Amino acid sequence: MNKLEFMAKLNSAVKYTKTHLKMVCIGILSLFAFIIALNFIFSFRLKERQIEVPDVNYTIGEKIEIDYAAISAQLSPEVIEVIPASSDSNDMSLSINLVSTNIIIENHVTGTIWETLKVDEFLSLNNQTLQKSPLILTYMYDGWSTGKRLDAYTHSISKQAYEIEMIDGGVRIIYHMAVHTPSLSWMPQRITSELYNTLYTATDASGRIALERIYSSPSGTNFYQIVSSIAQPFIDRIYDVWYNEYGLTIETLFELNSYFNIRNTFIEMPSFKVPVEYILDQGELVVKVVLPEIKEESVSFEEGKTLFIQDIDVLPYFFSSLNKNDAYMFVPDGSGAIIDLSLPDYNYTRYTKPVYDNRSLISSVYSTYQDQEKILMPVFGYANENRAIFAIIESGAMQSLMQVRRSSSANNLNAIHPTIIYRYKDIYSLSGIDIDMYSNPMNDTSYQIRYQMIEHEDDDVHYMDMVEKYQQYLFEDKIRQAVGPAIKIEMLGAILDRAFFVGIPYDQMISLTSYRDVIDIMDSFKDLDIINYVYQGWSKGGINGQYVTNLKLERVLGNDKSFKALNEYVATQGINLSYDIPIIEVYEQGNGFRNNQNGVRLIGDYAQSFYPYHLASLLMDDSNDLGRYYLLSPNYLTSAVDRFIKQDNYHLMHLSLRDLGSTFITDYGRASNSPSVVEDLINENLEHLALHYDLTLNQPFVHATTYANHLTNLPSSSSNNYIFTYDIPFYQLVFNGYKTYDLESTNLSNQSSSWTMFLKAIETGSAMQYTISKTNSSVTKTSPYYNYIYSSDYLVWKDEIMDYGNQLKAIYSVLDDGIIINHQTIEPGFVILTYQNGYQLLINYTPQNKTYNSTLVEASNYVIIGG
Repeated sequence: MNKLEFMAKLNSAVKYTKTHLKMVCIGILSLFAFIIALNFIFSFRLKERQIEVPDVNYTIGEKIEIDYAAISAQLSPEVIEVIPASSDSNDMSLSINLVSTNIIIENHVTGTIWETLKVDEFLSLNNQTLQKSPLILTYMYDGWSTGKRLDAYTHSISKQAYEIEMIDGGVRIIYHMAVHTPSLSWMPQRITSELYNTLYTATDASGRIALERIYSSPSGTNFYQIVSSIAQPFIDRIYDVWYNEYGLTIETLFELNSYFNIRNTFIEMPSFKVPVEYILDQGELVVKVVLPEIKEESVSFEEGKTLFIQDIDVLPYFFSSLNKNDAYMFVPDGSGAIIDLSLPDYNYTRYTKPVYDNRSLISSVYSTYQDQEKILMPVFGYANENRAIFAIIESGAMQSLMQVRRSSSANNLNAIHPTIIYRYKDIYSLSGIDIDMYSNPMNDTSYQIRYQMIEHEDDDVHYMDMVEKYQQYLFEDKIRQAVGPAIKIEMLGAILDRAFFVGIPYDQMISLTSYRDVIDIMDSFKDLDIINYVYQGWSKGGINGQYVTNLKLERVLGNDKSFKALNEYVATQGINLSYDIPIIEVYEQGNGFRNNQNGVRLIGDYAQSFYPYHLASLLMDDSNDLGRYYLLSPNYLTSAVDRFIKQDNYHLMHLSLRDLGSTFITDYGRASNSPSVVEDLINENLEHLALHYDLTLNQPFVHATTYANHLTNLPSSSSNNYIFTYDIPFYQLVFNGYKTYDLESTNLSNQSSSWTMFLKAIETGSAMQYTISKTNSSVTKTSPYYNYIYSSDYLVWKDEIMDYGNQLKAIYSVLDDGIIINHQTIEPGFVILTYQNGYQLLINYTPQNKTYNSTLVEASNYVIIGG
C-alpha cells in the first residue's frame, strides 16, 4: 500500500468514526445507566421500621379535697394513711401530708420512718426550701443561654397550687408550678381614658384604688399610663382587674400597646403542670413522673414564642444530709465510686454525667474533657449510718443525668439525684454564630425510679448491701455459678491504613493476624486451658470494614479454605472463639446503608459523621478520614439485624458485639425517637440475636446484659473525678457468679502496670484480657488511627499471658468457686474480699506495706488468709 492509499483509508476511518462516535457514546452511556438501574433495583436497602410508642395507662384518680382552714384549725387531719401496712407491703405503710405533699413510708416492725421531704429546721431558709421541693424544673426560652429554675415548694406547694388523687397503690400529685407573682410588664403600659373609665366603673373599691395608684393621666392628654413603681399588693389586684374581670389576653395586651406605638416588652409567665405518682410496691417506694401528661401552659412573648421545660430534678434532696461521719454516697461512674461525707470538700462540689453517655449525639462540637468512664448502671445510693436508700431508674435511664451536690460549707446539704432531660439542647455554628436548638419533648413514656430502703438494727449500711439489693432486683432467685480463672485474648485481624508512593497517598489493607495465624496462636496456648478468644477485624475491610448486612472474608487474611480450617480447628479443640462485629457503628457506606437516609440525625435534623477524638484539642478529629464512622438510626436497626442473621453464610456460633447494647443511639431529627423507646428496641434486637448466637457484649449498659453470656472490657476504675474518695468494683460485684466478664485489655490499658491489672482481676473476679497481633505491630506505629494497638505484638506478651494464667489457676484452686460474698475497703487502696468458702483475700495497691489483724500485706501485693 502506497502513501496515498494509506492516507485515503485513514481519512475514511476518521470520517466513519466521526459519523458513528455519537452513536457509540450514547451506547456506552446507556449501558452504564442500565447497570446502575439494575444495581438500584436489586441491591439491598435497609427497611425503615416505625417505632411504636407504647400506650400510657393514665386514669383519673379519686381527687382528695383539701380543707386547708380545717387542717389549720386542727379540725381535719394533716396526714392521711393511703396504703396501710400488710404482709404484701413488707409491713410498710404509705402516708401523705396534705399540706406539704411529703410522702411518709413507715416500717411498722422497726418503727423507722422515711420522708421524701424531710426538713432540717436548723438549716438556712434557702436549704429548707430545697428540702421541701419534690421537683425542681429548668425552663428555657429561645435566645436564653441558660435556663431559669422553679422549685415545687415556692411555685406550687406554698401556693396550694396542686391536686392530689388516690390511685391504685398510692397517690398522684399534680404540681402546678408557676410564677404566681405578676409584674407590671404583664399589664397594658398605656390605655385610653375611655378604657380606664370602663375598668373603673366595672370593678369594686379595691380595684379602683389599684387603678388610681398604678395609672395616672399626664396633664393635657387623653390617656393613662403606668407609674414607675408601686407596691406588690396593688399589682396583684390590678392583675385581677385586667385578667379575671376584664378578660385580658396576651393578644389584646399587644393590641393595646401597639395602639400607642409601645414596643411589647418581654413578658414571662411560666406555668407548668407536672403529674407525679408515689406508689408503695412490695415495701419499696416507686416514683413515677408521668411525662406524657406534662402540660406546658406558659406564656412568654416576644410575640408568639413560649417558655418550655428543659429538665426536671426528681426528689433532689430525698435523704440528703450535712457532712457527717458514717455517711457516704455511691456513684455508678465506671466500676463505681464512693464519696465519703465525713469532711466537706471546699474545692470540688458538683458532679454531672449522663447515664448511658449520649453527649456525642447532642452536640456537633462535643468535646470529651478527659478519658472518662461511662455510667453503665442506672443506680445510685446514699447511706447515713444504719440507714440508706438505694435507687434504681427503672424507666427513662437513657434520658437521665446523674447529679451530685457536695457540701461546701457547714450548712449546705450533700445530695445525689437524677435529672430528667425533657428536651435536649444542641449548639449549631453557622458562619461563626452559635445557634441554640432544642429537640422535641422526650415524653413518650413515664419516668420511673424505685427507691429501696435499707436499714440495720446496729451496724452501719455497707455498699455490699446495695450490691445485694441490685442482685435481687436483677436476678431474683437465680443460683450463682462458680467463678473460675480465665484469660481472654483478643486477636486483631486486618486494618486499612494509609501508605504513600512517591508522595501520593493510597489506602492498603494490612494483615495483623491471618486465619492461619489464629490457629497457630491458639495452638501455642493449648497447655493453658482457661483462655477464651475474640477475633476482631476478620471480615472484609478489617477492623473498620464493610457493614454487617453483607459480610465477606478479608482476602489479605486468607481464603475460604483457610477460614473453614480455622472453624474446624476451633470445633475439634473445643475452643470458644467469638467473632467481633459492629452493628451500630458503620465505617463504610454501602451494603444498604446511606448516612443521609439511614444514619442518626442530630437535633438540627442533619446526618452526622463521627470521628475519633484528638487528644490535644479534645474535639472530634475530622481530618482523620480513616477513622470516620456513622451511627445507624434506630429506625433501621431491626432491618440490619434481620439481614445479618439471614446473610450469615459462615454459620457463626459466638458473636462479640462491639457496640449494640453499649452505644447510645436515638434520632432527634425527622424520626425523633424517645431514648426510652429506643432502649426497648435495642433489647428486642438483642433478644433476637441471642436466639441464634452466644453473645458477648462490650462494656454493656445494664439493661442489655440479660441477653449476654459474657461481658467484656468492663471498667477497672471510675473516672477518678476529684469529688470521689475511692473506687469500688460495684459493677463486677453485682454480676459475680451470674455472668462471666473480663476487664479492659491489660496491654492497652491506662493502668500503671500488668501487675496492677492482675490484682484488679482477682479483686473483681474478672478474666484478664490481652489484645495481640501475630504480625509485628510496629506497622501501626505511625498510623494516625491505629497507633493505639502498637503494643499488641504476640511474641512480647506470650510468656506473660502464660505466667499470669498459671497464677490465676493457683489462686482459684484455693478460692474454690470464687463467689464473693463481701468486699470491704479498709482504706483507699487496701481492700479485703470474703469468699463463699470462708477464705479471704487481702489486696494492697498502695506503695506502703499494710497490716490487717496482724496479717502483713506487702506493697502492691496480695495475701490469702482463712479457710
